[in-house]
Amino acid sequence: MKVSKFLQNHLFTVIAGSLIGNDDFEDGDSSVVSGSAVNKRDQRKLTIQIEVWLKDRFRKAFEALKKTFEEADKALHHEQLTGTLPRASFRACLSTYGLQLSNDEQLEMFLARCGL
Repeated sequence: MKVSKFLQNHLFTVIAGSLIGNDDFEDGDSSVVSGSAVNKRDQRKLTIQIEVWLKDRFRKAFEALKKTFEEADKALHHEQLTGTLPRASFRACLSTYGLQLSNDEQLEMFLARCGL
């Protein structure tokens, strides 16, 4: 998929503003940095910072999701981790993070999409 130059610059600006001004991606001040105001060396440095920031966010999100699944597993299996959950409990854990799968068919499609 091709991304327009405008979109690339806008995304870069929003993420860069976030890194420079705030910890939260959504609260980043996109006016802090403009794509054209950053020279190539600074842009590369900022790109590396963005990659590190994104990896950290994904790691933290994974840890939170894993904890949610483990807590549900323990609650169902008398404080033992079995690594299994009924479909309804699995969907409930995902809904905690905004992924609403209302039935088993949607769950199957989601799992297939994830290669599971």
